[in-house]
Amino acid sequence: MALIRIEDPADPRVSGFLDIRERDLTGRQGLFVAEGEVVLNVLTSPQSLCRPVSLLIDSKRVEALGQVLAGIDDDVPVYVAEQAVLDGVAYSGPRAKA
Repeated sequence: MALIRIEDPADPRVSGFLDIRERDLTGRQGLFVAEGEVVLNVLTSPQSLCRPVSLLIDSKRVEALGQVLAGIDDDVPVYVAEQAVLDGVAYSGPRAKA
């Protein structure tokens, strides 16, 4: 599994993660958002009926999630970003001018 570094929240490879709201936790174009280590463990377990399409992970969490990430299929992109980039992805709407 190769980690794909994301340096810009506008990177089109993470466009599916842009502006995720609570409603998206239950469905966006037939997909859902899974968040947190426990959910990721369940999602990647052999018993899971779902498989991840892609992952976006804080770079600080990669080492701690190593065992879970090892179970991800090789064709699933694993995007890694710093917290500032993740914040930009989470909110990509118009910004207030300072």
